[in-house]
Amino acid sequence: MNKNIFLSTIVFSFSLVSVLLSEEIPVNSLNSTTLNRWIVIKDDKLDHNHVNQIVSDPTKYINDSDEKLSVDLGSQKDIPIQVYQLFKNFSYTSSIVAITSIVLAQDQDAGLIFYDFDLDASIYVNKKLVMSEQKGDKNELKVQLKKGKNIIILVGSVIGERNPSFITFFYGSQRGEITGTIRDKNNKPVPFATVFLMGE
Repeated sequence: MNKNIFLSTIVFSFSLVSVLLSEEIPVNSLNSTTLNRWIVIKDDKLDHNHVNQIVSDPTKYINDSDEKLSVDLGSQKDIPIQVYQLFKNFSYTSSIVAITSIVLAQDQDAGLIFYDFDLDASIYVNKKLVMSEQKGDKNELKVQLKKGKNIIILVGSVIGERNPSFITFFYGSQRGEITGTIRDKNNKPVPFATVFLMGE
């Protein structure tokens, strides 16, 4: 009897330690367009054939990773995640995996805009590949988000000067965006023009 209690205590303790040591995927809100909360992982041995395993179980990948950091830029706007300031010694084998989530009260479409530097990245939303720079996909697209937690995963190979950084914008149904070119009276583009939209 005492042996069973002892074994049960060990199993419970191990489970509790596992829960305490496991990383939570950060949560973002569409109230801010910039996704500022991420877990960022530097992986020098990433086999891109195993990306599907990362996408299907990101929490396990996070917990199994050695070089990982939680990033929270709070309410800052338009600030990139400068990965090269988080980790050192990037090589031609280095990859970056960044994982976050958005929690919604209802299903909705959202606009996604992604910029990066010294990365060749792919983005997955809810286990579906929505953008791949290797395929030449555009960095502005529409994605479908669901009610509840939506998992966003970025997987990128470090390239160029190996100073990787990225920034991701999500625009929910409560936001709109107007793009265009301001031209002068000679029909030439006006650089650095400021535009004000006024209305009710």
